[in-house]
Amino acid sequence: MKERYDSELYEARQTIDETTKNRVLAEFRIKHAQQQTNRFIEQSEERKLINNIRINFRFRYNSLLTREDFDQNQIELLEKELLDNEADLHLFHRRLSKKMNLHNLKIFFLFILKLI
Repeated sequence: MKERYDSELYEARQTIDETTKNRVLAEFRIKHAQQQTNRFIEQSEERKLINNIRINFRFRYNSLLTREDFDQNQIELLEKELLDNEADLHLFHRRLSKKMNLHNLKIFFLFILKLI
């Protein structure tokens, strides 16, 4: 009878040992899976942060391009206005010169007429 119980006891111990090994292995796999999940979550959060930064920079870049285009258009409009103003100034200068020449010419003729 002792041999029979010894063999059953031996089998039970082997089953306990095997179950313990399986439990330890399962706990290790669970811990490893949790660590991978935590790393994935951290990487996912980092990706979200990087994506948000990328979106923010893209928006700022597009804003600067738009602003630069606007500034360039403003500069071109101001340059055109300046050229128009310079042309008007030259025109007025020529007209004034002609009037001054005519005025001076009239004064000269009046002076000559007085001398005669």
